[in-house]
Amino acid sequence: MNAETFIAFVQKLGPSEWLAFGSAIAAAWSFFLNRATVKRQETMQLESLRAQRDTDLIAWADEVIERLADTQKLCRDRRDALVNDGDFLALRSECRARLSASLDRGRLFFPNTTSVEDPDKPAAFKGVRQPALDAIFFAYRAISDLGREGGPDPTDALNTVVAQRRAFVSEVFLHVDPRRRKDIIRKLER
Repeated sequence: MNAETFIAFVQKLGPSEWLAFGSAIAAAWSFFLNRATVKRQETMQLESLRAQRDTDLIAWADEVIERLADTQKLCRDRRDALVNDGDFLALRSECRARLSASLDRGRLFFPNTTSVEDPDKPAAFKGVRQPALDAIFFAYRAISDLGREGGPDPTDALNTVVAQRRAFVSEVFLHVDPRRRKDIIRKLER
């Protein structure tokens, strides 16, 4: 189509054709604006789900950190002879029970990675434990073995619990990623 043909075509258009063209352009513009809005809403919904999961994960992690701190304190008290044998056994049992419960609740956030099906194990225990749960488990083992024949001395147990607490916090930090959350909030505020 050359310029003269195009000009002739445009001159033949009546008001209804111009209205139709205008409506089509408005519809296309509306479609693109709506698409951008829907995309932003989907992003916000996804971030809302992530934020809720992060909130639940942080609440559980706070609890675990307290349990690990209690375990750390018990190791230190045992090392410094601040607790007698009878009290130590009762406190150790309480620490073990709380760590065990935290470990099981953590399976909801950090499920085992399954590489091989093991029909003899319950579903939550099949596969390989994730590093965040390993940290709780190794602290559990350290306090369980403390005071037993052939077990670690209190200083070694304390060092193990401190190292596992740091490993746990680091793993949760990687999953929550506070810097990512801050960036997303900044982007959504625009």
